[in-house]
Amino acid sequence: MARERNLSAAVVAGLSFVEPVCTLLELDPFESGIQIIDATNLASLGMHEVGGKIIPTVPLLVVQLYNRRVASQVKLALGECYPDEWPVKLIRAAGIERDERVIEMPLYELDRNTFANPYKAAELGYIDEVILPEDTRPQLCRALSMLRNKRQGVPQRKHGNIPL
Repeated sequence: MARERNLSAAVVAGLSFVEPVCTLLELDPFESGIQIIDATNLASLGMHEVGGKIIPTVPLLVVQLYNRRVASQVKLALGECYPDEWPVKLIRAAGIERDERVIEMPLYELDRNTFANPYKAAELGYIDEVILPEDTRPQLCRALSMLRNKRQGVPQRKHGNIPL
């Protein structure tokens, strides 16, 4: 598929997102510590549960903040531990030098940004395309029809059950 589109590919060494993020933020996680929590997990916590999950004096890294709805829920959850004016930083494409960006804003503006949206991700080439809600069913049907006649056998057993 990549060859048909004349796309190039490069194999690079594996790297966790934590290293480039800490480098961008000039943060030493061994010195100051770091908390990492998934945005969807944070957003699903009840307001009384947030205080037990977050230590306000330790840097907090919230990952997978991918749309405004999740950002709004995260903002409300973080509002239980931090004041509205608390500075937060949004990071895009950490470790990809040409696309790396850091935007600083107060916590209350977290869900007002246009930083996390699928159209920008498509523009930068992170995803192939954005499927509109009304096109979801036809796209899904097309993808499933390709699998209709696919046959893949189960590998043969190498050993039987052992007696107990």
